[in-house]
Amino acid sequence: MLLYLILSSCISFGAIYPLLCWTHYGVPVMTSFQRFNFCLALFSVSVALPCFVIIEGLSISTGLTFVWLIVLLCLTAAYWNRESIHEWIVSIPSIFGILLLVRLAPNIAPDGAAPRLAFWTIFVLGGLIPASAVYSTIFGHWFLETKGRVPVLHLTNCVRLLGIVLGLRATWDAVALFTVQARVFGEPMPLWRYLAHLDGILLGAGILAGTILPLALVIMVHKTLKIRSTTSATGLLYSMVIAILLGDMSYRYYAIANGLIL
Repeated sequence: MLLYLILSSCISFGAIYPLLCWTHYGVPVMTSFQRFNFCLALFSVSVALPCFVIIEGLSISTGLTFVWLIVLLCLTAAYWNRESIHEWIVSIPSIFGILLLVRLAPNIAPDGAAPRLAFWTIFVLGGLIPASAVYSTIFGHWFLETKGRVPVLHLTNCVRLLGIVLGLRATWDAVALFTVQARVFGEPMPLWRYLAHLDGILLGAGILAGTILPLALVIMVHKTLKIRSTTSATGLLYSMVIAILLGDMSYRYYAIANGLIL
């Protein structure tokens, strides 16, 4: 299960992270910013490849991951010394990640769990939230490095996207509290009661750290960006990333172990 946890995290993050360059379409930032983004995506795919080898050996999924890694390496080499990128070209590797998520969902979903489409959807959403948080944080850091050369509007767009997906997850969780049934020793239990049970405490902590707290911080970040206090906004984003990553691990663990789609 640990391998599937790592695998789903790396694939969803690696597939979605490059797509966030569309939040500042056509606006060059810094060469080091682009290098960091490519290297972060490469790291995710590099971790996913040996996981697929261990789980499936030589398979279609392993081959797709290997091709994905090669394409990313080629793009990294091509754009290594450039500030500007072609968003359409940089988005191509994400196709491989999405295909791998489609193939991975049936293997992860426990017997009798939610439909596989729900697993795929939640892994995409679960990848979009950490990816948006990390991208916004790194963008905020490089915004300070550029000394305002990049319009603050583009950083605000990243934060707004993060707020939207956090709002979607919060809505999803609120509905699930009264509609989803968890099982304790084989007996069904409403999710809102399950969170107070010993088995569900970590899930409750994940909801608090991965959704509620970041949603409050996003509002604070948005307000600080309005008054152009980008240093304070970046500091809040760093704190938010830690909370979101911890919450994401909790969400994924309960999805894989218990089939709880949140």
